[in-house]
Amino acid sequence: MNRVASCVVAASFLFLLQGQAHAQPERNLDLIQAAPDMATYTLSAIQEHTDSFGRPSVSINYERKKDGMLGARLAGRTADGPLRIMGVPFLTDASGKIELSDLFARGKLNAELYLVYSGTLAEEVPIQCLVSNVVRVGNPGSSTSARDWNASEKAAYEKDLLGRKPPASVPTGYELLPASSNIVPGMKAKVGYYGEWIDAELLTNTSKVTAKLSGKTSLRLVERNGWIAVLPDVMRTAQTSPLSFRPSLNVLPNTTSVIPDGYEVATDALKIVPGTPVRAIWQGKFVDSTVVSISGVKLVIHFDSQDSAFDKNLNRSEVLISPETIKKLSNPDAQQTFASRVPKLTSEQEKQAQMMREHELQIEKGQRAVDEAIAAAERGQEQMRRNIESGLNSPSGLPQQPLIQQPAPVTLQVPKEAIAVPMGLTLPKGTKLAACWGPSWSPLTVLSESAEDNVPVHWDTLGFDRLIFRGQLIIRKADLKKILLAQATTTLRTWKDATGKFSVDATYVSKTATAVTIKREDGKELSIPFEKLSNEDKKWMRENT
Repeated sequence: MNRVASCVVAASFLFLLQGQAHAQPERNLDLIQAAPDMATYTLSAIQEHTDSFGRPSVSINYERKKDGMLGARLAGRTADGPLRIMGVPFLTDASGKIELSDLFARGKLNAELYLVYSGTLAEEVPIQCLVSNVVRVGNPGSSTSARDWNASEKAAYEKDLLGRKPPASVPTGYELLPASSNIVPGMKAKVGYYGEWIDAELLTNTSKVTAKLSGKTSLRLVERNGWIAVLPDVMRTAQTSPLSFRPSLNVLPNTTSVIPDGYEVATDALKIVPGTPVRAIWQGKFVDSTVVSISGVKLVIHFDSQDSAFDKNLNRSEVLISPETIKKLSNPDAQQTFASRVPKLTSEQEKQAQMMREHELQIEKGQRAVDEAIAAAERGQEQMRRNIESGLNSPSGLPQQPLIQQPAPVTLQVPKEAIAVPMGLTLPKGTKLAACWGPSWSPLTVLSESAEDNVPVHWDTLGFDRLIFRGQLIIRKADLKKILLAQATTTLRTWKDATGKFSVDATYVSKTATAVTIKREDGKELSIPFEKLSNEDKKWMRENT
């Protein structure tokens, strides 16, 4: 990126990163010089100050001076050892500002700070490259520097370069697999691997093919274009006799996750009921789980070893089931058999669940209006996407970049006053949420109304905008109740009198000590005494107003 473009990005996308740093009794980093293809940076304008909590803080400006591989992170050391710096993600912008606060507020910070690129060359040799100048605050002792590359690192780097593009020539007798070709799991092929062709078994017919490489312990996701070579006879057999191939492993599509023996993917044809025992992925591994409920085409999954706050909506393609369970599901009493496995909720959890059920009933009654609203929102999102691509939403007239997906895995206990954000709930703009960041829950603000699985949020203490999966977000129970109330009271419902003979479609407006005011579709407001309401309406009033 040239100097002018860098300045423009700094003006348009300048943000403040709030981190925390504290000394750890670890060994100092073994830093080597930056590789020729790595992005390098200049750190400047280091300043000491105090943050809003009275803790010693340091701010640093950074600017990319050479383009290349991104992924630099902030690192540093004191005279006692390296700093562990939390809260500052990998740098992707051309310039910006980083602010660090001492988590333990121990007084003046004496440290060196710098940017480091960490990686593993050719899946074999780990490296830590110094990709910026070193800045100092206080008196951290001796100065940090980077050493030259040794012979093994140089060899691994050359091999790593080879692995970034397919081998130059195709093996004798083989042909490159056309990108659109149908792959039959179990087919034999050769796969490009760091400049050479390795015998492999192809396990999936997906955009990125899962391959089992000969002599390698782990599976590999392989691009189709130029990376896979097959014998013509194998391709002909795949077309004429596909059942002659049998894969040695069963894996989930587009992953390297092996499906355990005796399990299969829960297909749409299976009539799954609440309480069905399944296996689902938790932190990269298949674990025992239970279907809590069925939400449209998705399954609400409870991970048996976790709290109900971590329940998650999953596609059936992400859930495994055993043949024994499938057999039990075919019995007429399957629902009764598995019902006892549904996790028992506390009275507070049951109250929240009841609120959600009432909310869903209101949505069903106004389904047509909801469908129209969703269609309008989708049209608005599509227009927003086009605006972003053309630069119409940018204050400077320059194109904006779409929000980055930010993983925020839940590693902390959910506070008692909070609950996991329900799937499918429309979150109004400005809703306050929280996500795990380091050792604490960090506050977030919803940027725009969203019912999507990935929620656009502003990270309040870190200063940047991201998309975060709602299964990794929590909300205060009091705030959730306000949202449900607001949505319930703006939904058209049928009100009936105590005799059941008279009814009117209207929305809730307000109430006094003796009566409720509702508004008909024509805009006319009616005041109805409580004693004339049906029992159903009285119950709705108690729970929603």
